[in-house]
Amino acid sequence: MIYRSLLCATVLLCTACQDGRGASREAAPVHLADSARAAPLRWAKSVSWEKRGSRVEVIVTRPWKGAREPLRYVLLLPGDTGASFGSKAPQPAAISVPVRRIACLASVHVGYLKALNAAGTIIAVDAANHIYDEGVRNRVKSGKIFAAGSGSQLNVERLLAAKPDLVVANAVGLSEYEALRRLSRAGIPVLVTSEWMEDHPLARAEWVRLFGLLLGRERQADSLFAFIEASYRAQAAAARAKSVKPTVLLGGPFRDQWFVSGGRSYMARFLEDAGADYLWKRDTTAGGVPLSFEAVLTKARAADIWMYPGDYTNHWRTLADGSRQDARFEAFGAFRRGDVYNNDARRLPDGANDYWESGNVNPHRLLADLVSIFHGDEDSLFYHRRVPPGP
Repeated sequence: MIYRSLLCATVLLCTACQDGRGASREAAPVHLADSARAAPLRWAKSVSWEKRGSRVEVIVTRPWKGAREPLRYVLLLPGDTGASFGSKAPQPAAISVPVRRIACLASVHVGYLKALNAAGTIIAVDAANHIYDEGVRNRVKSGKIFAAGSGSQLNVERLLAAKPDLVVANAVGLSEYEALRRLSRAGIPVLVTSEWMEDHPLARAEWVRLFGLLLGRERQADSLFAFIEASYRAQAAAARAKSVKPTVLLGGPFRDQWFVSGGRSYMARFLEDAGADYLWKRDTTAGGVPLSFEAVLTKARAADIWMYPGDYTNHWRTLADGSRQDARFEAFGAFRRGDVYNNDARRLPDGANDYWESGNVNPHRLLADLVSIFHGDEDSLFYHRRVPPGP
């Protein structure tokens, strides 16, 4: 099938970025004045950039939900002191590139760096049990990488002592951003990313191009994303043309509400591109739609497939776990038939899940999984698995 050929090509592409021992080659520093560099973003909407002479100004337009102002950064080549930013207010934060020592305060950033063969640049993570990659986990155990915490638990003093070239983090609101600003005021560059705000799988993947700019590996990042984009679009075109489209239910209830993904959400787009018939596809929201259990059951009782049941507090290893959580789940036809799938095939016992780490930069592989589930070739699943009956 088409996704198998494309996956093989991905392996070859990644292998070409390594030397004979499997170690990453260091790329030459990026020359931002090159007219071929900092090409416009094609999918990402919550970030933009503009080349200004030998610099690149990066604007995170939607750093978190409800943010009143964008965040601005300027990438500086070696020797650039950052003087004369111009009259813009507020002044952009300066980041000297290429960065070589990075603190990653979200596991998704580990995924982007690993995709560029740059996991060796990581000196800190937020928590060891959030990380899936074996190499990074081993470096945490050996003390080469330390756990810096996040949010109100951020260990500012430890980060200041480590002197990273850059701290990369998510912020879900102003309070988390204020904690990060303590680092900025102390002279540690901080970049807040908002890939999680993107509502298209390729938009989230395209953030790898920003990491390419930061690392001085822009050509590598652009080539990688070009392949990911071509692979994803080819699979989506074939799947969307399928005449049979299974109906799909997403998620599960949390306490008294079932937050169903809106019809314009990231997951709704994934399902459409995988050739599925999402039951809430006509909804016009991009976020979660709060519904009662009864409302969901009325609409999705006969759904062909149920994706991503359970939640962080009720993780299902088996359908029996679901029955123990709430016997009403047995009223769904997909549950009774066993047509239930979760994204935890690459989940460790402490909860670290590669779906959240490398999935963003591999939407073509995620899409291949979904196409397999919806159109009948489960032997090739990578991030997903069918939830077994019990015990």
